Amino acid sequence: MNTKIVYCTVSGSEDMYLAQAFISIYSARRYNPSATIVLLVDKPTSDVIEKHFRNLKGYVTNVIVANVPEHLNKMERSRYLKTTMREHVDGDFLYIDADTIVTCNLSEIDYADFDMGSVLDRHARISVHVLSRKISNDLKKVNMSLKDLKDKYFNGGVLFVKDTPNTHELFDKWHTIWEETRHKGKPIDQPPLARANMECGYIIHEMDGEWNCQLSDNFLNCFHDAKILHYFASNNESPYNMYENDLYIEVMNKDEIPQNIKDAIENPKSFFKPKHRVIYNDDIDFTITNIHTIFKYHRWLFNMFEYVAKVIVRKRL
Repeated sequence: MNTKIVYCTVSGSEDMYLAQAFISIYSARRYNPSATIVLLVDKPTSDVIEKHFRNLKGYVTNVIVANVPEHLNKMERSRYLKTTMREHVDGDFLYIDADTIVTCNLSEIDYADFDMGSVLDRHARISVHVLSRKISNDLKKVNMSLKDLKDKYFNGGVLFVKDTPNTHELFDKWHTIWEETRHKGKPIDQPPLARANMECGYIIHEMDGEWNCQLSDNFLNCFHDAKILHYFASNNESPYNMYENDLYIEVMNKDEIPQNIKDAIENPKSFFKPKHRVIYNDDIDFTITNIHTIFKYHRWLFNMFEYVAKVIVRKRL
């Protein structure tokens, strides 16, 4: 595989991000033994690696320590690294988020004939995206509207990036726009990526969903052939069993990948929680309502509503 695999991680000794990255990097190395795998970090994260994750270094080709402004918080430092990674890594690369599992050999990406590629966010055109209203509000921070997307909103979890003037220009714009939104109190990276793509003439190519199979919405069509499973650990919930604090704690304590995770990576498409269900259409719409939020986080209040609903339903029956 000629294309480099790149991870960007900012972590401290009190969080799980390096453990997540360790697991994903292990899976990438398992299926791509000869690949160049680069881990891009800031100085505090490098110190944590030296103290708690020395074995992680055995699975990467090299660790690049970038200069990141010290006044930024952890989340901001992570986005700073991500939006500047083009200047730190030579050659073509495939960037992969830490909350992922690589399921197979990725060398097919060497034959990509486009400068930059990504998968649609939640595998959906923006016209049918379940979070289109939220995205619309986020885009206002970068002076965009939904129509400016041309119906394509890309997920930043996996990015193919060739080493060309076009991609260098896009990353320069991405970082500049991200800095502007950070000063507005909104340091998220996907809307600035959309803005940079627009300013560069929409150079991001839509890749097949199998390259970033997001285990949230609309993923079944690409799940069978999925090369990278993206389980969204940052959402604090996932149907995928890899998002379990106990697993990360074990990795942190032992500085190695335990056998049960190695076994799961041998058969990664079956590692789901025993209690789950496929939902679609109106059921999906319900999951983004305020009532559903009350059900999840204020169960006592939901139970009151449920009691009233039960009485109404009984009367109608």
